Amino acid sequence: LVAVEGLLRVYDYQNPGCLFLETEVFANLDQDLKRSICWDNNNLKWSYDPYLHLEPNQHYVTINTNQDGFRGKEISLEKPLDTFRVFVVGGSTAFGVGSSSDSSTIPGYLQKQYDFNSELNVEVINVGIPKAYSYSNALLIKKNLINFEPDLLIIYSGWNDLARSSEDSHTYNPAGNVPSSPILKIFRFLINNGYYQSVNILFTNYENWKIGISEQLKTPPFDYSEQMAKNWQNTWSEICELGKSNNFD
Repeated sequence: LVAVEGLLRVYDYQNPGCLFLETEVFANLDQDLKRSICWDNNNLKWSYDPYLHLEPNQHYVTINTNQDGFRGKEISLEKPLDTFRVFVVGGSTAFGVGSSSDSSTIPGYLQKQYDFNSELNVEVINVGIPKAYSYSNALLIKKNLINFEPDLLIIYSGWNDLARSSEDSHTYNPAGNVPSSPILKIFRFLINNGYYQSVNILFTNYENWKIGISEQLKTPPFDYSEQMAKNWQNTWSEICELGKSNNFD
């Protein structure tokens, strides 16, 4: 077991298990930075109770979460005077999976634009969460974000909803269609533990291999997609109504 662990760690060091690193976007990046991007995303931790959220105070080379579990710098619960507060809500794209830093994400670039071009004091906060879908985003807003006095929510979601069952998309079941059996719990523990990483490395490379041999992206049936779209619309319509009563757009 020790020998296998050693060999797999050497292999993983030489071949980080993140498929996005193979795209031309990363062609001119330093190999050590690419390795850090992959490892940081793989080591990111989140919780499902009482709603899907990132664990606070995580600090890696390319990713930091603050005391509230938001990506980036610390913010105050009470909004500073003369500040326009913007939350960018969504899944891995809003969060910035594959980004080289907290500032090279969609919210990070938006903050730079306001800092450079606006006389207003605009605060852009990244609350994207990998694996998040519309209903888990809505729970985060209702249970947490409204306490931070938002002025504007920018929503970038929808893709992760299609990975769920139509019944599950409008309820809070973070595991989706995945059954929760004792064997599965043991497997998840082996994948997520920070000590013996062989299972995680093997599983990651197996998943990458499956993606590599698939000929095309599978698209859901039309009726299914229509139902998911209605659930998605209903969720955000509810948040729009919440915005009217809590003074945010």
